[in-house]
Amino acid sequence: MVYLLSNMKNLKFTVIIAFAFIFLAFIPLTQKNHFSQVEFNQNSDKVFRVFNTQEPNENLLSISSEGILHIGPQLLKEESTADGYYLYVEKGIRTERVKVDIAKTNGWADYVFEEDYDLISLEELESYIHDQGHLPGIPTREQLEEEGLDLAESNKQLLEKVEELSLYILQLNKRLKQLESK
Repeated sequence: MVYLLSNMKNLKFTVIIAFAFIFLAFIPLTQKNHFSQVEFNQNSDKVFRVFNTQEPNENLLSISSEGILHIGPQLLKEESTADGYYLYVEKGIRTERVKVDIAKTNGWADYVFEEDYDLISLEELESYIHDQGHLPGIPTREQLEEEGLDLAESNKQLLEKVEELSLYILQLNKRLKQLESK
């Protein structure tokens, strides 16, 4: 293994292979008398794979020649670095914490509080919701089913809506105070 890792050209790929070996200790097999097997094949699209000996065509873990780490027996979409992701996990990930870095290009929703922010009226909002069936700036269920959910972008969109609600509440509070003073 040390020889294999030291002769790999891509450092990122080497790190992923090392991670995969650490991960092997945590792969549960669902039935008794099933064993996992490790296979290296630099001439295959799956350079490294771990599979159940009872189901050799179902990978428990695999790493492609592009450095994509896939955990799970089947992949619902074509593995490719074209979408920018290097980790695919079937059936989900359970964790206590997730930290999503906010890219400078994505920004954050504080622009809502800037003077030139165009907050639509409540009447326009009501009309939009009636016509479109969702909030402006929030993807539809169909879009999410097709494209998936980007946590950073989703949090930004939700914060934008919370900040807009805050502005609406402040506007309504001013109107209420004006009415009370009459």
